[in-house]
Amino acid sequence: MNKPKSFDSWPPERQKEWAEKRREQARKRREANREKIREQERKRREANREKIREQERKRREANREKIREQVRKRREANREKIREQVRKRREANPEKIRERERKSQRKSASAKRANIALQMIQVAAELSKIQPSTTNQEVSTSQST
Repeated sequence: MNKPKSFDSWPPERQKEWAEKRREQARKRREANREKIREQERKRREANREKIREQERKRREANREKIREQVRKRREANREKIREQVRKRREANPEKIRERERKSQRKSASAKRANIALQMIQVAAELSKIQPSTTNQEVSTSQST
């Protein structure tokens, strides 16, 4: 149900009433047709996968703190439920978990190696800046003697 054409000219109280009524209708529809709506959402996500990813990315970027707070609250409210889900998932897929942990360790090890290599390059660059000036001083002192 789209907004009526004259919606913007309505007083704010009437706009709120209309919006509340619309929300209630949508809630009742979702409750009455859960499976049908779930299937519609699945089809919509499948058909517009990239578009939805982009919308979600933009929303996350625009509302980082808000989303972080929502996730924190959800986790706090459902701590036991989440633990149970994690336990069941690990028991059902031990090979997948091991593989994921192995990949994670490999990534972190390669990241550490890359970080060390970067630090070595930075140190070498700093040393190359320092060394020519010291050698110039040494050359000038040896020529004066």
